Amino acid sequence: MEKVHEAVRVLYGGSVSESERRCADLYLRGLMNMPCVWELIPLLLAGNGMREEEILYGAISLERQVRNGVIPPSGDIYTFIEGCLSTHRCRNAVVAHLCRALSQVVVHSEGVRDVVVRLVGVYTQRDVPVSVGLNVLYSLGECVRRAVTVDDVKLRQYVDALRCVSETVLRYCVANSNVNVGVECLVVWVTNVGVHVSEIVGCGVDGVVAMSYSRCMSSGCDLLVSCVNCIEGEIESDVSFNCGLRILRHIMSEFRGVASRCTSEEMVNIVCDMTCCAGKIVALYCGRLEWIDVGSYFGVVSVLCQTKSECVSECVSRCIVEVVNGVSHRASSNVYDCFCEHVGESLYGVYNGYLNVQAVIPSGNDESETDRFCASRKGCVVEAVRCVSSVCGVERLLSGVESVLCSGCEWQRVEAAIFIFRCLVRVTESDAQCVLQVHRILLRVLSIVDGDAYLLHAAVACVGRHCDWMHCYAQDISVRALEYVMRFLCVTSLVDVACLSFMNICDACSVEFTPSFATIDRVFSAIYGNCVNQWRVGTNGYSQMIRGYILLLRRQNLSVQCAALRAYLLPAITKLGEATTPVECSVYAAVVNAWVLYGTVLEKRINVMEYSTAIVRVCDSVIVKAVSSGAPSAISAITSLLQDTLFFIGDNITTCYTEFVNRATSWWASSHISNFVSILYFTLRALRLATSMTFLSNSSINIVTIAQQFLIPVVEWIYSQDVDAVYDVVEIVTRILLFITDNCRAKLERTQLASLLPHWIVHFTATSYSSLYIAAINTLKTYLFMSPIREADTFLASNTGSLIATVVGNAAKFHICDPRDAAAGLVAFLFERNPSATAHTTTEAIIKTFPSIPHQLAERFNNIKLKANDIFTIFDDLFATIDEL
Repeated sequence: MEKVHEAVRVLYGGSVSESERRCADLYLRGLMNMPCVWELIPLLLAGNGMREEEILYGAISLERQVRNGVIPPSGDIYTFIEGCLSTHRCRNAVVAHLCRALSQVVVHSEGVRDVVVRLVGVYTQRDVPVSVGLNVLYSLGECVRRAVTVDDVKLRQYVDALRCVSETVLRYCVANSNVNVGVECLVVWVTNVGVHVSEIVGCGVDGVVAMSYSRCMSSGCDLLVSCVNCIEGEIESDVSFNCGLRILRHIMSEFRGVASRCTSEEMVNIVCDMTCCAGKIVALYCGRLEWIDVGSYFGVVSVLCQTKSECVSECVSRCIVEVVNGVSHRASSNVYDCFCEHVGESLYGVYNGYLNVQAVIPSGNDESETDRFCASRKGCVVEAVRCVSSVCGVERLLSGVESVLCSGCEWQRVEAAIFIFRCLVRVTESDAQCVLQVHRILLRVLSIVDGDAYLLHAAVACVGRHCDWMHCYAQDISVRALEYVMRFLCVTSLVDVACLSFMNICDACSVEFTPSFATIDRVFSAIYGNCVNQWRVGTNGYSQMIRGYILLLRRQNLSVQCAALRAYLLPAITKLGEATTPVECSVYAAVVNAWVLYGTVLEKRINVMEYSTAIVRVCDSVIVKAVSSGAPSAISAITSLLQDTLFFIGDNITTCYTEFVNRATSWWASSHISNFVSILYFTLRALRLATSMTFLSNSSINIVTIAQQFLIPVVEWIYSQDVDAVYDVVEIVTRILLFITDNCRAKLERTQLASLLPHWIVHFTATSYSSLYIAAINTLKTYLFMSPIREADTFLASNTGSLIATVVGNAAKFHICDPRDAAAGLVAFLFERNPSATAHTTTEAIIKTFPSIPHQLAERFNNIKLKANDIFTIFDDLFATIDEL
């Protein structure tokens, strides 16, 4: 007993080391699997001279035992737990564990209805402390979801028993709903037990919803959701309608007072969530509600619009979308028309208030805050604006946008109007009446040539976003739009959006740009010649601009095409060969790649084929620089270029591939660990080239031999490294193996290659480094997940037992949780894949690996219905027992 006292003190103490706490935890976990635990639990819970942490540990141990179905050999467990509840009724944490233990005993008991009736009768008496009574009732209701090891028949009997006493429980909880746990208890009973709306009304639960809203109680929203779900399940009944109407009217009548008392972000969130949930009632009963009620609801939402926060913005959007979409899906066409007629003005008022407060970019110089706001706005405003347009009409909303653009408002409001316009244009594509409005607005946007960067970004993006609309409806401004975008191609902060818009216009507008091609070519030439200085590495702007230029180039004659390729592609290849830094390698490789990738649209493909040999020759020399620098971005850019040039190389790929693999093989042994992952990524791309080549030529490359000659030495090197970085190396080696396996043409090759993996896994899991052990387990899970089902099943059929024995046996050597959890995760993965086979195999493997453990512990794996959480729990017990032994 003294050892237990000391272990509990260490585990719950605040001034001990992590290793001491871990050892104490392992000792106590192991103790829970010993028969003597039922002698220890009563002593800890007796309370005679015990410290608080010892009493709490006793309650935790009791809950764990009954949850796993372990009941004391003799004595009345109900009497024992109820006695403990009486003794420790003032210790809330202890009471919570005791109540969960009691509910687990109840759900497994015979004559469950009598037991439930007796317990509810006892714990709803006045002489029982309310905190204890509510905790018992909460645990009984929550156990419906937590009883994962109970069979379906017993669970149905348990739920039926709860329904017999649901009215008593609801009335008791309503009477004590002034505390949060009382409302939480109502939530679990309404949600899990399946009470009817008549009981909700009869017991006054709807009144608790109103009260919790008035008080901004955190559990009130969950209760409202549960009640609305019940109402939706009985939507046709008058009782449901009246219940929903009372809740809705209370929220509308109390909203202003509640909103004025919101002094914290948490309270604002509660009010927003409950107001939004009430919108579902409006959507459910729109045809039966008085239109004044529907209008009043939108009046409430309009008040929300006056508060500027991301939470409120999302709430208003959800309210609009919930109601409008709900009504349009559920109501008849006549009801929907009446809805539009009666609530159009209210909804438009919400829309205006929404935009005035929520759609304007915040002032200040905090760029991260502005970016976050823009992302949030994009996620929640778009659908709401489109819903409003379906009720109020697109023309009216477009008129509002046009008035802002014409009135000389501050730039934030103009930017917001452009954003809303982008939300609406797609809606107008089938509405010919809006064409003139959109045309006028686009002309206004094209007149914005200076101002804040966000405003210019919005204007340029808007022009490029709707270029296909211009081609269909307003060809007269297509050339103006292209010239407008081109003026911003040299502006660093706008280069990405300008290049994208340039490409979109060139792609979508098939109008004759020939008169303007000379101008376009001059602008393109000026920017193209200085691309390294103009563009940030990692952006996609320049490749999009090249694509747009090529789309225009394909409409020119052959002589113009050839001249452009000589003027732009050949110098880029030369500069790639002369590049001395990773930045230059990355940029020029991407520039050349854009010509190769998009140049295939030219009518005469020979124009690009002429340069393929030069590209390969340059890459062959530049790759040495890239590997030497250890820059993943440069290696990635160059090998991507090689892959895309593959179409033009033909049989020459054989020589290229052989040289690349030989170079990588010579580099791996002498490379520093920081460069090793980059070299492996390069090798993966080279192998992809080889695999693609085998389908394009008659060459034959034995990729199994390559894997053995290159990858196995790599694995041996990995195993010798005492560094955490090997995790990344293992991951990329696995990806190489999986890629080769997927592309093997012969079944024999696949079988040979797959046989490498078990050797590696056994090799890895024997390590003394936890990071490498975990990497090996994750490697195997990835292989089993990604491999063809038949091959994976064939592997498991003959290797599951030895695999589990090896993995679990090696995990037991680690006295920390992470590798042990990895082993449990692998077994859980195997259970999910094939429960019946894995259950029996796991039991045998555990008994064979650990013959001294109690066999009943290993036999718990025989249950084919085990879930992932159950498997982790059993492994906790298993490793605790092993540590004890």
